[in-house]
Amino acid sequence: TQVWAGRLSIIIATALGIGAAILVWKTPGGLYRYLQAISIYLVMPITPAIVFGILSRRVTLKGAIASVICGIVIASVYVCDQIIGIETAEKLFPFLHDKLTFNYTYRGLWGTLIITAVLFIVSAFTQKTSPEKLEKTTYRWGGKPSPFKGIKDWRLHLAVLAAVTVFLYSFLW
Repeated sequence: TQVWAGRLSIIIATALGIGAAILVWKTPGGLYRYLQAISIYLVMPITPAIVFGILSRRVTLKGAIASVICGIVIASVYVCDQIIGIETAEKLFPFLHDKLTFNYTYRGLWGTLIITAVLFIVSAFTQKTSPEKLEKTTYRWGGKPSPFKGIKDWRLHLAVLAAVTVFLYSFLW
């Protein structure tokens, strides 16, 4: 069973590698643009559910699931559009070849906005999460901030990492 599973895994990994190579070859901007586009398409379906699930008490589990499924569908359409080539894609997905949707960054923006709308619309019409569970899983906006804990405080870590990031970005730019 292990040998069979290993062989099947190798076949699947090889097929995925060939598919990725074809995508890189068909992407006009080459490897860099391919990696940027694919990273947007992979992150886009789950980011709104995670971010708003932590920051908003209005988000429900059913809303998060619906938004992730919607995001997977949108990302799949984007990837299919990229795979089939520009001539066929313009006929099949003409709405993706407009001035405001042709670039992968615009697509990521529009997809994220649609996914976020689905998240909040479905959450508005589903059963609310219990306050006890929300207390453990979401940020409390109206609460009193905890006292500063010195070197172990997360706010200090955040400030140092932000300063290092800004410095490196400005230095390397």
